[in-house]
Amino acid sequence: MSSASWISRLGITLFHKNYNLLKVWWQGAIACMLIYGVLLLFHYLAFRYLVPMSGKLLQLVALVLAVCSFLATYNDFHHQISHRFLGHLFHMGVYYFWAGWVFMALFFLVSRSGYRPKNLDSNQQIIV
Repeated sequence: MSSASWISRLGITLFHKNYNLLKVWWQGAIACMLIYGVLLLFHYLAFRYLVPMSGKLLQLVALVLAVCSFLATYNDFHHQISHRFLGHLFHMGVYYFWAGWVFMALFFLVSRSGYRPKNLDSNQQIIV
């Protein structure tokens, strides 16, 4: 995402100072990794601690949210004049971000349930 066009860099420098972290590649990468870490923790906790049906439903809702966000971003990039100037490499970086969340949600959605009841004695077994 640090590959924005020169006109976009100028706009970020002059008008949209809150997007300055997107101009430096490692700052944008750290921000994306932190967001991915939070999303991964969310998906893992839902996978591990919710009953299978609730966990799958939550994963499905997250998948629909990620796909809708992907489509809204695509629409925004193609209909907002200021976002058109960002350049195709910036657009691809944002699309890759949403695609990563889609694949994360799909992975947890198709995985077997990691749910384990907490109130079992040590001599009882869990039948999966």
